[in-house]
Amino acid sequence: MIEDDLRSLRQVLARAIDASRLQRRDIEHALEIRNGSLDNLLNGRLDLRVEHLTLLARVLRIPPGDLLMMGCPEIRAAATHRLEDWIGPTGNTNTTTAPAAAPPLPADLAEMIRAAIRDELAARNET
Repeated sequence: MIEDDLRSLRQVLARAIDASRLQRRDIEHALEIRNGSLDNLLNGRLDLRVEHLTLLARVLRIPPGDLLMMGCPEIRAAATHRLEDWIGPTGNTNTTTAPAAAPPLPADLAEMIRAAIRDELAARNET
């Protein structure tokens, strides 16, 4: 699973770099790797590090999590928790996810259930 996701992540990185239309030399400079070694990073001969992901995200002006989200589909699908579930919100006011809606009050929930049952019974009586 990890090898498939790493291969997928490298493909996403290559597509993002191509889509950026930036010079490969500029990308290599931003990633702090030697000229000519970007291909080695993208084909797996050079180890991919978190530092590379964060530096590339900075150059592309995207959140680094986007690279992992698109590049690691198997690991992401196998996840059963979110980090926020364990450590709570980070306090970052720049998050793009909206806070979860508050659950309905018990009386409101009971009325919603009653209405759904009434609608279902009415639909069955019509047929």
